[in-house]
Amino acid sequence: MTETDLPALIGDMGFRAFTSDDLPAAVALHARILPEHAQDVTDVVHREATWDSARFWRKRVVGFRPDGHVIAVGTIEHLPWQFHPHRYVVRVMVDPDHRGVGIGSSIHAWILLQATHRTAWSLRCEVQEADATAVRFVARRGYAEAQRNWESRLDVASFDVDRFATAEGRVTDAGIKLTSLAHELERVGVAGREGVLRAVHDVDCEGSRDEPSLDPVSPAPFERWVSEVVEAPDALPDAFFLAVDDGRYVGLSAMMQRRATPGVLGQGFTAVVKSHRGRGIAIALKVRTVAYARANGYREIVTWNNSRNRPMLRINEAMGFAKKPVWIEYTLQLREPEDVQPGSTVDPSAAGPLR
Repeated sequence: MTETDLPALIGDMGFRAFTSDDLPAAVALHARILPEHAQDVTDVVHREATWDSARFWRKRVVGFRPDGHVIAVGTIEHLPWQFHPHRYVVRVMVDPDHRGVGIGSSIHAWILLQATHRTAWSLRCEVQEADATAVRFVARRGYAEAQRNWESRLDVASFDVDRFATAEGRVTDAGIKLTSLAHELERVGVAGREGVLRAVHDVDCEGSRDEPSLDPVSPAPFERWVSEVVEAPDALPDAFFLAVDDGRYVGLSAMMQRRATPGVLGQGFTAVVKSHRGRGIAIALKVRTVAYARANGYREIVTWNNSRNRPMLRINEAMGFAKKPVWIEYTLQLREPEDVQPGSTVDPSAAGPLR
């Protein structure tokens, strides 16, 4: 990245290309901005290592003070789990102590230049509605609200166990068994590992295709799904719960560690195959996740749901998940699809990971 391909300088700060050495600083900056969503460096390094640069494009810059301290990060990249060759996700992070002097504006102007070079159709970003400064920032630059995602949290100690005491029994009485990925992998041993994982992966893919989203969900290649979901540092195979009907996996609900926020457990994907929906399987699996949290000393479970995903929102509301400030996804339309000439450097048929 040359000097002419960097954001315009602001005062005595500098800009340079982002490198892997900047990951700890970026994690620290993220924690300054969103302490309740602080990240673990090990998890971020793993995600960095699994980024498929052959399929997906991204470009990043960092802004730094004269002493070298990183105070800003700008990103434009493909969204792997909703891949489209001409649509990109953008992020602008500026240290709270250095806002209001034009750093974010300079980074966003740089992002628009990169989007022009890529013949991008549109950009998208996500901000908390409660962050009035961020909302004004995107609104002034022409972004329009596209959809909303609820962040919800469950106080584990206050969960009404008695209300859901029969949830699992109703499912098991119908012949459906609840188990965990850890148990299944131990049961089949090394020889059966891939078969189990491929079957669980099928459930994940089927469920993800029905999730509300701005762009169609890209099915995850099996190997990437294993790396990002099963073998990631924050994975919890003993809290990756499965529903089994006559030897076939028909539902899942996966939990994950949030090591940077001790006592908080992350709720990952919950899905049930179409043939088995409406039988109470999802809520039975979710009750298992709360039982795991209680047994292992977690005080809170955090999850996100698209505001249009009413079936899962109803389950979470019934279980006592409390809605927090909503996250708003915005899009900036740069050009109409028919105006774009062929020649993208990314294969439009590429399929990205779900996570």
